[in-house]
Amino acid sequence: MSAPTSALPNDDAVLATLREAVGDRAVRVLDLGGGTGGYAVPLACHGHTVEVLDHSNDALATLARRAQAEGVGDRVAGRVADLDHLAESIRERSADLVLCHRVLEFVDSPVQTLRAAASTLADGGMLSVVAANRAGAALSRVIAGRFDEAEAALDGAHTAQTGHRFDAAELTGMLQEAGLAVRRLRGVGLIGELNPSEAGTAAARALGERLAADPVLAQVAPLLHLIAVRDEHGA
Repeated sequence: MSAPTSALPNDDAVLATLREAVGDRAVRVLDLGGGTGGYAVPLACHGHTVEVLDHSNDALATLARRAQAEGVGDRVAGRVADLDHLAESIRERSADLVLCHRVLEFVDSPVQTLRAAASTLADGGMLSVVAANRAGAALSRVIAGRFDEAEAALDGAHTAQTGHRFDAAELTGMLQEAGLAVRRLRGVGLIGELNPSEAGTAAARALGERLAADPVLAQVAPLLHLIAVRDEHGA
């Protein structure tokens, strides 16, 4: 069975990175805040087993329908959980890959959430974090001529809809506090932010891969994607 492709180039870029990081082995995936299965279902279609924790019963119901429709209902499970109190809903060393995508912006304590996520990693496991980038938000508003909003983004202003934004140094520092070491950092979605009408074309996706890997341009992408592992040499 071929895996479904996301309609969102950002999701496709993240999934491609995850598939490269995992390789050919089938792994146990824990998807925090995975909702309707944008990552869970494609990963299950590649042979992985996925458990999704989310606060929304409605989202989890959609997840179950999508998984069944793709023929992977036996490899996807969903549970209701409060991500602000994640430690109450997880099992230690139970996952080979943990997804924490667009979660840190909305939880009360990002470091606490990361510590709980780290505790679920089995030996050799990886944590994948996708979070909104403060510099990327500012850049898009500068280009649109909304200078007051750009300043507010740089100052850390946030709303219930946007959540908090971070930069690469902050995210790296929080992961270190959680006992993790960053192994990979990429920028995601720069073309989609600056030229959304063309972002889904093959040429734009290919260029997006090059932009994501550039260490300078990654710093101004709307999203940052980090892969981290347990830091065996940390304090």
